[in-house]
Amino acid sequence: QAFAFLYAKTKDDRWLDRARLVADYYWNARNLQTNLIPNRPNAGADRFDGSHFDTSITGFHCRSLLAAYELTGEAVFRDYAVAYLKAYGKYGYDEDAKRFWGSLCLDGTPVPGPRVSGGYGQYEPRGQIDMWEPYVAGYENPIYTASAYAYACKVTDDQELRQTARRWADAIRGVFPPTQCDENAWYGPYAKDWAPHGTYAGLYGRTISFFLELHEITGEAEYLDFARRVAREGLSKLYYEGLIRGHACKPYYEAVDGVGYLLVGLLELDAALD
Repeated sequence: QAFAFLYAKTKDDRWLDRARLVADYYWNARNLQTNLIPNRPNAGADRFDGSHFDTSITGFHCRSLLAAYELTGEAVFRDYAVAYLKAYGKYGYDEDAKRFWGSLCLDGTPVPGPRVSGGYGQYEPRGQIDMWEPYVAGYENPIYTASAYAYACKVTDDQELRQTARRWADAIRGVFPPTQCDENAWYGPYAKDWAPHGTYAGLYGRTISFFLELHEITGEAEYLDFARRVAREGLSKLYYEGLIRGHACKPYYEAVDGVGYLLVGLLELDAALD
C-alpha cells in the first residue's frame, strides 16, 4: 500500500514495480487449488506461519491490496485480494457453528483446537476464532477481517463477499457484549481477570466502523442499530472523568489500545445518524 501510494503521487514506475513485487511474492506462494497463502512463506513448513493461513492475511494484507488497487487502478491487486478473501470465506467458515476458524492448512483443512501450550506454536490461533482476543500484533484479527470484507464489497460489489461479510456480522453479534475470550490461549490470565470487564477501545471502534460499513452497503437499519449498541457499550466501559481509556481495567492510557479507532468510529456513527 505504501509503494502504491508513492506511485500514485509520483507516477514513477519503480514504486508500482515494488508494490507488484510484494504482492506477487505472496501470490506465487499460494496453494493452486485453494488460493490460500502462508502468513510468512520463508518461515518454512515446520512453523505454522510458514504453512498456514490466518486472519492477519485477510485483515491486513487483503485490505492493503484493495487500497493499492484504488490508488493505482491496477486490477491485479484487487484480484489477489478477492481470491484470498473468497478462499477464506469458503474454507474458513464453520457452517454448523456459524463461526470462523482461526487457522487453516493451505489445502483448506481447519486446524482444530486446543491450542499449543508453550513455544512459538502457542501463538497459532487453533480452533474457532477468538473474537475478542487481546493481542494487537498477533495472528488472530477477526474484527479487521470483517472490515476487510465490507471494504471489498464496496470496491467490487461481489455477492459472495457480501455473504461472508454478513456472516461476520452474525458471528460478532453472537458473542456480544465482549465478556470472555479463550482461557486456554497464552493470554489466559487476561481472559480470566480482564475480559469479563469488556474489551479494548480499538475493538469497540473497529466493530462500530464495520457495522456502519455494512449499513452503507445494504441500507439495512439493523446494522446501524447494532453500531449504536456497540458505541453505548464501549463508552459505558471506557469513559472516565472526561477521558476514554483503552481498557476498563487499565489505570493509564496507551495509544496502542486503539482509542483513536474508537473516536473514529464514534465520529462515523455521528455522521451516519445526522
